[in-house]
Amino acid sequence: MNCTDKLAGLEVSTHGYLDVDSQGCHIFHATLAEQIPVKHCAHIAINPTADPFGAVKCHASIFSQPEAFFKAEELELFDEFANLHNIDLAIGYTEKIYFEPPF
Repeated sequence: MNCTDKLAGLEVSTHGYLDVDSQGCHIFHATLAEQIPVKHCAHIAINPTADPFGAVKCHASIFSQPEAFFKAEELELFDEFANLHNIDLAIGYTEKIYFEPPF
């Protein structure tokens, strides 16, 4: 099984935590890797991979809440977006994400 299939097979998110092995966590770090590749590229890996600082992300949850990563204003904007689009915050947005191979 290739990495695209493995990523597509992961849960989108799990119980609101941002650090569990999910599509959401890997996508979150892929976005950060565009800005700071040295720190975040390892976190995108399907297999647990330590970054240059020894941290392994998106594999074993330490139950990090969104508040650990986002300011109150950013979370309020998300709440406004969710309300505008009728997203139940108890469930979140759960559409399955599928990735196309880059070739």
